[in-house]
Amino acid sequence: MNRMKKMNTKNATNRITKTDPDDVPLSYYSRVQMMEYVPDFGVTVVYLEGREVLQVRGKPEVLINRWCLANASSMAGRIEAVKALTSIKSKHPVLLNEVSLRMIFPMRSTHRRGANTWICDNALMRVERNKRESTVLIFNDGFRLEIPYDIRMVRRQRNNCQLIRQALLEQHMKMELFADETGKEPN
Repeated sequence: MNRMKKMNTKNATNRITKTDPDDVPLSYYSRVQMMEYVPDFGVTVVYLEGREVLQVRGKPEVLINRWCLANASSMAGRIEAVKALTSIKSKHPVLLNEVSLRMIFPMRSTHRRGANTWICDNALMRVERNKRESTVLIFNDGFRLEIPYDIRMVRRQRNNCQLIRQALLEQHMKMELFADETGKEPN
């Protein structure tokens, strides 16, 4: 069964825009709440703040990489940084912007074929258990969306985002301490 058929999107807007990845404004990374790849149609459904929905041709990783490049590094580079800074082994969250610390995380390994869901940690207010293997996401703007994943998976990924933020903060503090001690910036 197609994953999108399982998703409860009843309070989504009727405003759906179909587009190519290159036509999605770079600033939309700050509005993304969730993305779901639908392999049967070869599109990514992007849920934005304000209950706007985009259907973008291709996989979510194309958009994520484009947004990362707009912030001076590739998606692969940001995943490598997460690997170097943390002990996270798979399903690596991606830092979209290092100033706002906006992060998006996958619910499945990006190496697996088929549907994949990416959720923006910063846009998520809370999660609730709906049924076994089903979770309701409640976003900051009140938008509610049911996804076919266990709540423990969502919580684990949110914890991973927090680990990344903590590791970045520690790195930043080390750099400031070094600069204070030497009067120089570290190499």
